[in-house]
Amino acid sequence: AFFTSFAKQTIEACRFSLGGNGFLRYTGLADQVSDYAAAEIFEGINPIVLLQTARQLVKYTKAILTNGDEAKGLCSYLNELRDLQKFVIPDDDQFFTYANYVDLFQYRVFYLAKDLAGQVAYDMKKDRTTNLEMDKYQVDLIHIAEAHVQYYVIRSFVEWLNKLRETKKYNKSIYDILDTLFSTYVMKMMVDEAADFTINGLFKKSHFHEFKKRLFQNFDRIRPNAITIVDSFGIPDWLVASPVGERDGNIYEKLFKRVTNNPGSRDIPPYYAKEMKDTLSKGLN
Repeated sequence: AFFTSFAKQTIEACRFSLGGNGFLRYTGLADQVSDYAAAEIFEGINPIVLLQTARQLVKYTKAILTNGDEAKGLCSYLNELRDLQKFVIPDDDQFFTYANYVDLFQYRVFYLAKDLAGQVAYDMKKDRTTNLEMDKYQVDLIHIAEAHVQYYVIRSFVEWLNKLRETKKYNKSIYDILDTLFSTYVMKMMVDEAADFTINGLFKKSHFHEFKKRLFQNFDRIRPNAITIVDSFGIPDWLVASPVGERDGNIYEKLFKRVTNNPGSRDIPPYYAKEMKDTLSKGLN
């Protein structure tokens, strides 16, 4: 659910970056938008799936804090709530490390789930209701579910980067690119979700500015390798081959050539004689 929505948003961002050419099917992006728009809703719309995940997170959090129960499966990391102490912001030499990034995103889920569990408990005591699907909770629940997925993305990426360094096939050039991509994702999430982190005392204003600085530095590192990185995903040419992406920027001439070379592009359509011939023969004045 999280990634189909994220993919669609990313495709839309790519499409918008093309300006007026973004609507053309020649870019391959228009079809991708349609495909991923469908992926967000078939077999249940994504917000419903996220709500189900979040309700389980809040349920586990409440059980851990009140009864000492254990969370299971992908929520088992919540068991550390029992021993959760107030987060102490480390010095900068330890703050900008992968281990600390994992901690930051883990604490973020803890605090969000704990706060909402407390609010739900208060409302249950006040209104005698156990309905977690009340409208006033849905936005918060979806936000918690997204934070949960982001934590797993960060943690999994760190684990794989560490494994990659230990393999016999370790390649520093490839590792550096993956490292930069990971760092970019982390910096982007830190900037976008800064309110969660700062409200809960997980980083300072100075850290926020440093995240933004590093984010734009990463863009500069990625840009020279952008085409190679995209090619590494194995996206077939029939999907992305487009004159809009020409390196020399000569878009319109090559677009016209592509259209005129298409099979059937010079055929006279059946509606021409009835709808267009008379008008064109009289001129456009």
